[in-house]
Amino acid sequence: MLPVDLIALCIWREAANQNLSAKYGVGCSIRNRKKQAPKYGDGWCGVITRKWQFSSFNENDPNSKKWPQEQDPAWLQTPDGRAWVDSYGCALSILEDDSIDITEGAVLYFSPPLTSPPAEWGSVKHTTTLDKLQFFKAA
Repeated sequence: MLPVDLIALCIWREAANQNLSAKYGVGCSIRNRKKQAPKYGDGWCGVITRKWQFSSFNENDPNSKKWPQEQDPAWLQTPDGRAWVDSYGCALSILEDDSIDITEGAVLYFSPPLTSPPAEWGSVKHTTTLDKLQFFKAA
C-alpha cells in the first residue's frame, strides 16, 4: 500500500463523519507523529499501524473492517464515498506540503463521547477543535 493510500485510509476511518477541516487535522496529526519518530513509530506505516495509536486500526474497532470501494462509481456518490474522496485529497495535501498544520502541532485527538483527554496521554495542551475533534499536543 502506498503512503497516500494508507494515510487516506486512516483519515477516512478516523474522521469520515467529520468536516473537511477535521479530516485534514487528522492528517496533520499523523504527519506530526511521523516527525517525532521513533516515539510514535517509524515512517507513515509505522506511525499509522502502531498498536493503540489510531483506534480504527485496532482489531476490536468496527472501523478496522471498513475498506473503500473506490472502484464502484455508485459507492463514490454515497456519504462514505464522498468522505473517501475528501480523505484522499487530504492525504495528498499532507504529503505534498508539510508547511501547513491547522492543528498547531497536535499529535493526539479525541471525539465524543469522550469529554476529556485520557489519563494515559499524560500532560497535554489543547491546540484546536475541528468539527467534533479536540486536538492536543504534549504540554
